[in-house]
Order: sequence, then structure tokens, then C-alpha cells
Amino acid sequence: MYIDPNYEPKGLQLHLEVDGATPDDIKRGLDAAKAYLGQSGANPFAAYSASDARDHSQDDDELSTEAHFLADFWAIAGKVALDAACANMPYGPKSYVLAYSWDDNPWRTNASRLRSEIEAGYTQKTNEGRRKPG
Repeated sequence: MYIDPNYEPKGLQLHLEVDGATPDDIKRGLDAAKAYLGQSGANPFAAYSASDARDHSQDDDELSTEAHFLADFWAIAGKVALDAACANMPYGPKSYVLAYSWDDNPWRTNASRLRSEIEAGYTQKTNEGRRKPG
């Protein structure tokens, strides 16, 4: 499977949801993910596409080495977003979604949507979030 590292369709928006996060928490997480992806030099949409392709692949050999690296950048961007979003939140397990959506397909931001994503297996479940107090 080929993923064009230069393709970025117009009209996509990056979105983040985290259990219990405020709008300021979400903004902080999105800003951190965007900064990480910008510094990495990875095309955010290509990284997202590679991650999605890897998640749905039956065979690791379907993806090129470059696609695996792009998918890794997306996974790290999610962890960066989660860590930043959870900076002011209590320690504990968090579920999150970092994804793209089109301008004309509004992101449904609510708890029931996040729960349905978690139940469908589309979110990353993690115990990382905020680090345990030292």
C-alpha cells in the first residue's frame, strides 16, 4: 500500500477528545500534537493515513518502512497530545481520540460519542496521561 507523504487534502481539521478534558485542555493537547508533527517533518495527514492503514492491515509487509515510520509519528503525536491535555488533570487512566474530520462533517464532541468510539475500539486506551506524582 502506497501512502503519498506529500498529500494533504484541504478542509481537514485535527480533533482531540480526552475523558474529562476541558476546552483549554483540548487546545493545549492539539497545539502540542501539531507542534510535534511540525518538528518531526512528517506530513500529519500521511502519518494519520499510515496509522489507519497499519491498524487495519492483516500483514505488516503491506506497508512500506516509510509508512511504518509515519504511523509511529502519529502514535507519538497522540501520546504528546494526551500528555499535554492531561497536564492539569488528576492522574489516572484516560481514553482519547486524535483524528481528522472534514469541515462539512462536524466533529460530534460529547461523552456518548467518545464512549461509542471506545466501545467500537477506535480510541487509544492508555494509562499514560499525566505522570504519577514522584
